[in-house]
Amino acid sequence: MKLFRIALISVGTFLILLIAAYMVIKQARESQGQLPVLFMLPEFEFTERNGEPFSRDDFLNKISVVDFFFTNCPGPCPRMSARMAELYQLYASTDRVQFVSISVDPGRDSLSVLRDYAQRFGVTDQRWQFLRAPIEEVIDLYEKGFRLGGMLPADHSTKFILIDEKARIRGYYDSLDDISFSILKSHVRELARQLP
Repeated sequence: MKLFRIALISVGTFLILLIAAYMVIKQARESQGQLPVLFMLPEFEFTERNGEPFSRDDFLNKISVVDFFFTNCPGPCPRMSARMAELYQLYASTDRVQFVSISVDPGRDSLSVLRDYAQRFGVTDQRWQFLRAPIEEVIDLYEKGFRLGGMLPADHSTKFILIDEKARIRGYYDSLDDISFSILKSHVRELARQLP
């Protein structure tokens, strides 16, 4: 009887996982054909952790995933960065997909602090960019360019933003939600496949 109950629980768990996987795949497939062009990014120029300028032009001809964070964030930022690191590793074999993290606390996030943070997450090249700018410029790009809300730095968005090769916003994804993150991965793959 005990063995039967264990087998029944195992089969039930397997079925639940199978249904969940099916729902994620179904939702991802359905949303692939529904990737609208939402907004065009405005012109801007920030500074990357290596001291080089980074502008809207650096989004061209690549698929990009963007987030807003700060290095001493006690809340969601470490989890967001861990998820971004997962994507960074997933696309290690190509430079056609890049990742961009923009600091919402430039007063504390100096270039050297950003370099140290990047190192903590295993960043060894320029496929994952870490940007900073004066807070007024960050707020302007955050609100008017990326169309995000919340008081910076503490109440910043936890969304990942998908940018296509023409510097256009194609989607927003909850970085802390497993299904949303799976859909993002599917959309990145689809847009990367369409690159000329």
